[in-house]
Formats: sequence, C-alpha cells, structure tokens
Amino acid sequence: MSHWILVVDHQPRSRHLLREELERDFHVVAPESGRAARRLLEDMIFDLAIIDMRLPDVNVPEWLDDIGDHTAFFALADEGELVSASHILLDALHYGAERVFEKNVPAHYILDSVRAYFESDCFADRQACRKVPMRFVQKHAACV
Repeated sequence: MSHWILVVDHQPRSRHLLREELERDFHVVAPESGRAARRLLEDMIFDLAIIDMRLPDVNVPEWLDDIGDHTAFFALADEGELVSASHILLDALHYGAERVFEKNVPAHYILDSVRAYFESDCFADRQACRKVPMRFVQKHAACV
C-alpha cells in the first residue's frame, strides 16, 4: 500500500526538495499555498501532512486544530526557530505533531522518519481511530 502525503511549505525550494525526496516511496501532493492545501483536504484524505508552521496565508494553529482528528502531521520550522521562537515548537506539540523538524535538516532524514512513522504502531493506532471529517462525508455521499 502506498501512502499519500501532503507537503505544505510556502518556500518553493524546500517544498520542491522535500517533494522530490518523498516521491521515491510515496504519493506526494505539494500545493503552493496553505489555502490550496485546505481546498485539497476537502476532496482528499492524506495519511500524513508535512506542514510549515509559518504559512503566511492561513492561521496554522487553527488549521491544525481542524485537521488533527483525521490527518497526522509533521511540523516544519525555519532554521533556528525551534530555539529562538519556542512557541513554534509548543504549538506544533500542542496540536499533535508526530515529529518536528527544522527546514535545514536534510530531506532524507525526513524521508527516514516518514518511513518509520508508517511502520510504527502509532500510525496503525491512528488509522484505526481516524475520524473522517463530516464535510468530506457529506460532500462525497452522493458518489456512493
């Protein structure tokens, strides 16, 4: 089974590098903005989202609160932010981040963490308890 990953990062270079690395093993969708990612989540269910905690076009904590029941996520912070802006780390952990990375971490480390996450009991337990958002059910009920 191949997993679906949503990569949301407002910096094109880091988004591109991460997408390329993850596409080795997974289906990856990498929209250019947080708003576009929110629209995608209305039509698709992802196994994991990797989200920049500083998206300029969405309120990230509010969004994470909304998706937390149905989509696991890894958080991304700019280089040095996990120390200098500790609220980024605290927000990520508060809203349930499975992992937190600075963007300067080599993409293959994130790929290794994604692989390990999908092989973990944590992922299996989350899948068993995942709540599909009602708006998704209502939107797609006519298709059944």
